Parts: sequence; C-alpha cells; structure tokens
Amino acid sequence: MLNMGEQGMLIDGLALPIGAQLSFALAGTGINQAGRGHVAHRTDSAAGVAVDHWHGAPEVIRALISGEAETGPRLEDAYISEWSPSL
Repeated sequence: MLNMGEQGMLIDGLALPIGAQLSFALAGTGINQAGRGHVAHRTDSAAGVAVDHWHGAPEVIRALISGEAETGPRLEDAYISEWSPSL
C-alpha cells in the first residue's frame, strides 16, 4: 500500500481494471480491518481503490490515518494482507 485516506488507498501491484469491485483486509501490527471498494483509477503499477465500506469501527481507521492514536497501530505498518474480487 503506497498511501491511504479514509475514503481510499493506492495499492501497488493490484492488477484490476477500473470499476472492478473488491473486498480486502488491512493488516499490520495491531491492525485488523476489512472493507470493500472499487478501483477508481490506475497507473502502470498501482490501483487507486475507493473504499465503499469499512467493516468495523471507522474511528480506528480515522485514528490510524490521522496519527492521533497515542499508542497502537501506525499507518506505515499497515498493508493489504488479502484481497479478492467481488461480484
């Protein structure tokens, strides 16, 4: 994952076409969040995924992105551990 915001993320090496739906798991030290989204834009090597829904607590994602959490997970430790195309 190259970068992330509450509404989306840029994922390196994700070879899905624009419009493709996917489910994903965001993992890392102290991080275990799942969501679903769609590919909104592409570069040669990365896909911009618009997050349609986070499964779980959105405040965890907000704290992760903003860096407001005094302890716990850090954005630079997060990665997409798995993903699958959605129908």
